[in-house]
Amino acid sequence: MLALGAAAGCVFAAPRVPIPPDPRALAQAARLLRAPELAVEIDWITGCVPSVQTQEGIRAFLERYAKPARGVRLVLDEEIGELAPGIPIPESRMLTDLQIHELARRHRNQILRGGAESIYLLFIPRRAPTGSAQGERGQAFVTESFAVVATDPVREQGFLAIDGSEVERFVAQHELGHLLGLVSNESHEQDGHCTNSTCIMYPKPDLRAVLANWWRAFSGRLPTELDADCERDLERLRESAQPRASATMSSGARKERGTGGPHAARGWAPIEAATFHASSSTITSRSL
Repeated sequence: MLALGAAAGCVFAAPRVPIPPDPRALAQAARLLRAPELAVEIDWITGCVPSVQTQEGIRAFLERYAKPARGVRLVLDEEIGELAPGIPIPESRMLTDLQIHELARRHRNQILRGGAESIYLLFIPRRAPTGSAQGERGQAFVTESFAVVATDPVREQGFLAIDGSEVERFVAQHELGHLLGLVSNESHEQDGHCTNSTCIMYPKPDLRAVLANWWRAFSGRLPTELDADCERDLERLRESAQPRASATMSSGARKERGTGGPHAARGWAPIEAATFHASSSTITSRSL
């Protein structure tokens, strides 16, 4: 059962500090939620192509929760075989944040029309430690609508009836939840994650998660849904209202809290064009 908790949430401890909502991150998330169409550009390092299960999960999650009127368009864009011309992927298969962002800068090329918004997903082998013991499996850079999934540690988490592709699907959907602006409502949030142990945005393998999800180890399916609080937050954000604490806390809003936290990074200013320019601003990110 402990393995179930490890696969169903963030598995590393983190400093328990409050994360104030980032206005730029929430504004970008609102753009995704209001877009008439979402184009999801997917690149991957050789050997890390996302499974069909993960691809279907990406589309299903965004159709259900972002609700773009013209739908979700997945673009399996490019297999990446080297860091840069003549520079191979490290033998360790471990990429630093600088390398990850440079890859995205070089390969993100979605051209948008008609009010569509772009999400960029990059599937890599492993992410180098950042010193915070977070983000080994996935990282969402919210202001850039960009997330990375580290497939080696993710696919190693299969157990019983749950295979590595199911864990990969779970991590990808969790990071998409962050790109949509979750979680910043103080009534059910701790360190950027949901406090409801059955929600896909719950972060940690504690006893609550194991007890609430033990049967999933035999069903072959990890959580796929947001809880009602997170769904309401998306609706508020879609209407450009910052999520606010309600008078009555939900059953998930209790003392047991999650893990997570932002890391500084460098990237691009979101624009509707083929070119993404470097920015020196701090980027809000969420990890799994």
